[in-house]
Amino acid sequence: MEKSEHNARFIFATNSDLAKRVEAGTFRADLYFRINVIQIHLPPLVEIVLDYAGRDWLAEKGWDPALWCAPFETADPALCTNPLAEMILAGEVRDGTSVRISAIDGDITFNGKKPEFVHEGEFDMI
Repeated sequence: MEKSEHNARFIFATNSDLAKRVEAGTFRADLYFRINVIQIHLPPLVEIVLDYAGRDWLAEKGWDPALWCAPFETADPALCTNPLAEMILAGEVRDGTSVRISAIDGDITFNGKKPEFVHEGEFDMI
């Protein structure tokens, strides 16, 4: 068997704070110190700000706002992602801006207005 040499470089990316996870004991400290050579922080292109009314509205629809997902089978995963994607594609949201998700009069709002493409009852539970 012939011996061969390899030169490899690895890039790791995460959206969680690994230092805090090491302190909490949920991430291996030895691995963290091996991969934590250079840190590059990339800010999100769009910051999503979820206020209390929006959080309550999402919870009513079966979402877990803390996890930003729909863990229950009854929740529609397109609830926020489709209207937000439509806003981005329509050019209403630019890189580096923030979108405030709220609820006014029982309807979801993005930056204070109800999206035109969200129709009455579109996200009602089945």
